[in-house]
Formats: sequence, structure tokens, C-alpha cells
Amino acid sequence: MNEKLDLVKLIKDKINIIDVIGKDQKIIKAGHNYKALCPFHEEKTPSFIINYQKQSYVCYGCGKNGDIFSYAMEKYKISFKEALEKFANEANIEVNNYTKNTSYKNNSRFYYNVMKTIANFYNKNLIDYLKNNSLSLLEKKKNYL
Repeated sequence: MNEKLDLVKLIKDKINIIDVIGKDQKIIKAGHNYKALCPFHEEKTPSFIINYQKQSYVCYGCGKNGDIFSYAMEKYKISFKEALEKFANEANIEVNNYTKNTSYKNNSRFYYNVMKTIANFYNKNLIDYLKNNSLSLLEKKKNYL
């Protein structure tokens, strides 16, 4: 799982959100940020703000926000995997070096087992609690009636 996060960070470090959005929209410098007409809905005045430092965007008209990946997914109607591959290709990063690693699958199985153990623990304790306290709860209910 860390490999995927490392790949995302590596891509974000190499690709500038201003360049990505600038291919589709006319961007205007506005103080520390940039603004443009929102590509996701019709508008006459810019409400789409791009934060260069955070490498993110937000539209105050429709509420959409995110980074280069969410932008590409929304704009081009593609999956995260397709967006990842698109930007990796633009940044000259080979995705196979990251996705062929089997530790992601092992981590996934590990976390599944941890969550299963936690669920079983809480389930058993809840059943024990209900068994031990159900009689006292029923007795209290009879006293109120």
C-alpha cells in the first residue's frame, strides 16, 4: 500500500496542477492563487480556485475539489487507475515498478485479518455484555411499568 502512496506523491511532485488544468482552462493569477471558469459547470464569473502551494483546486460554485487525479477523473470520466497511469506516463515514471510489488497484496490481507479479529472481539464482548446485563435491564423495565 505504501508503494501506491509513494507513486502518487512522486507523480504529484513532478506534475504541476496549474499545467494540468491550464491545458483545458484559461487560468488567471489572483493573489497567491489562480482562478478560472469551472470546467464542471456553466458559469460567467470564475469560482474555480487553484491553490498552487497545496496543488489542489476548489470550485465555490459547485463544490467540487481535489488534486490532479480527481480533476482528471471528473473532467475525462476516467478511473483513478487510468489517471494514475496517464500522469505517470507524462512524468516518465514506470508504473509497473510499483504495481508489480506483492507487498501491497500482503498488506491488504494483513489489514483484513486485523479488522476481522477486531470485529470478532467486539461481537463476542457485545454478546457477553447483553447476556450479563439483559436480565437486569428487563427487571428495571418491569419496575417502571
